[in-house]
Amino acid sequence: MSEEPTPLSPSQYNKLLKAAEERSNRHGFTVYALGYTGLRSSEFSRLSCEWLNSGEQMLQVPEDAVKGIRSRVRSIPLSEDGVERFENFFRTQSEVAIAPSTVTKRVKSVSEDSLSENVTPQTLRSTFTTRLLQTGVPQSEIRQLLGNTPSKWDMMPVGEYGVAEKKIRSGLY
Repeated sequence: MSEEPTPLSPSQYNKLLKAAEERSNRHGFTVYALGYTGLRSSEFSRLSCEWLNSGEQMLQVPEDAVKGIRSRVRSIPLSEDGVERFENFFRTQSEVAIAPSTVTKRVKSVSEDSLSENVTPQTLRSTFTTRLLQTGVPQSEIRQLLGNTPSKWDMMPVGEYGVAEKKIRSGLY
């Protein structure tokens, strides 16, 4: 049985992000995107410029984001800084196009050097989730942002966020 990853504190996440950005643009973008969107490593590995809607400040995750698995289509709000980072990344390439294992290697290599801990993409997804919870985002919105199956108690229409959108746009860390 695998253990749930321990989320990073805001200071740990910022230290990891700084170290990743110092390592390379690829490492920095990987850690930023995972920590600020809650994408799965398999989704990030297929990230494409077509997912970015700059005008609406949203990342549109399609149902075929994970090869062979149909998941819920969802939109993830981005801050102005987030849109700028995604646009900068997509100026030089149109997609991430790496294996999920490469995503994991990038995150782990930076975390071992900067935090002396074993941080994985799942840790960053857990950090994103925890940060949303700590800022008062309802669990129904978090489930939707993560692409999880909604609970029968979730009454919110797909694509509407309210609290989550405000918190993400104002900055999580």
